[in-house]
Amino acid sequence: MSQFGNYYSGSINIGPNIWIFPRLFDFNTTRAADLIQDINRSQLILNQSDHEINLIDQEIAYLSKLDQHPPTLDTCMTVIKCDDYIHDASSLAVISPVQLDQDTRDELDKLGRVKWIVAPNLKHHMHVESYQEAYPDAVLLVPDGIHVKKGESFKYDDTLKPNTNQISNSLEQYFIPGDPQFDEYLFYHTPSKTLIVADFFYGPYIDVDQDISSWFARIWFRVYMSGYKTYGLPSYRHDRITDKLALSNSLDEVLDLDFTQLICCHGNGRMVENPKTA
Repeated sequence: MSQFGNYYSGSINIGPNIWIFPRLFDFNTTRAADLIQDINRSQLILNQSDHEINLIDQEIAYLSKLDQHPPTLDTCMTVIKCDDYIHDASSLAVISPVQLDQDTRDELDKLGRVKWIVAPNLKHHMHVESYQEAYPDAVLLVPDGIHVKKGESFKYDDTLKPNTNQISNSLEQYFIPGDPQFDEYLFYHTPSKTLIVADFFYGPYIDVDQDISSWFARIWFRVYMSGYKTYGLPSYRHDRITDKLALSNSLDEVLDLDFTQLICCHGNGRMVENPKTA
């Protein structure tokens, strides 16, 4: 039984003034089909049980029939209530926005007023326009280089700045250099001692039968994470790092933070036990 219940709906309070919104999204079918090129079946089935081998073969077969088996993957939005904001103690910061359906909007509006919309890297920006429309007074913060993804006509309020408290005194932000295709920022929420990550870290599926989101999530983790019970930086990110020293130095700075839990967008979105040793 999953410790998170109906994991991919609603919101979960994980500490003082912090919530996660786990959701599923439709993965790009072209990118999903490309996954076949990275699959080495003999390596995937090595030391696996007959049950797992049958699952692997099923997943590979599904990749060739995406019209019949649409790929979905999990993601996770983090919401912070910035009660130190002088103008409105109910102001919310939304990090890695998920699709803004009516249920999600209702949940947000119960928590407070969306004041900041944050795209933490050059991937987790897909839904920011719907939040801009729904919350026209909110401030949109994005990483440098967003126009490469969204076009020159894309409007935002400001770019994220490294090593600052740009949103709230309780929310620190740290830039992770060395991967210009992502330009990712990590956030540290001091009251809950939570480190908030988008794509820099994938979490494991704690309870495989309940928490794993789809057949596609399973094969995605098998190929890029060496299994869906593992965690860390996905293998496809390694080759994209252009400055390993800068990345390592930034990571050392983050690891010095006193965080006791970690939120990531993919895999099981909350990791509590010994996150620094992961």
